[in-house]
Amino acid sequence: MTDPRMPDADPRLLEHIARLPEEIPPARDLWPAIHARLEAERVAPFPAATTSVTRRQLPWALLAAAAVVLIVGTATATWLLLGTRQPAVMTAQRTPAPGQAEDGIASYERSAEELSLALARRSARLDASTRAVLEHSLSTIDAAILEARAALAKNPSNVGIRSFVEAAFRQKIDFLRRANDVASHWET
Repeated sequence: MTDPRMPDADPRLLEHIARLPEEIPPARDLWPAIHARLEAERVAPFPAATTSVTRRQLPWALLAAAAVVLIVGTATATWLLLGTRQPAVMTAQRTPAPGQAEDGIASYERSAEELSLALARRSARLDASTRAVLEHSLSTIDAAILEARAALAKNPSNVGIRSFVEAAFRQKIDFLRRANDVASHWET
């Protein structure tokens, strides 16, 4: 079926179509204007990092700094809360014998020492600035643990202080595990 609006059989129309040129060049060169618009709308790429090591240093440094802030903040908040009052749950707990409490803390110390040795082996391949951040973070954690242990030595029956020391060791162990995971990605 044909469309009545298309006079495809009209000989005059076919004659005019046949006389049309196959190509009509533009009156002026359009490419410079098109190219200028494309360049003006182009999104500039971010400058590339100077080395691939630089890209790895920032996340490592941020991880270490965040861990230190988290550990020190949690330790301080716990210390303040437990130092000012004893929750009812903690006063109702049985105070372990001094030997039992020390056994639990010794277990944490052994775990932390094993992870520290593993990290020492892996960190030899790390950049010097990354190692410095890591060592600073660990020294901050160790200082908090040392202070808490001194308080526990003065008051060994205080369940809150003992819990704080154990929590600080758990956080140190968690930090060392994460640090080992990050450092293991640098191994070849």
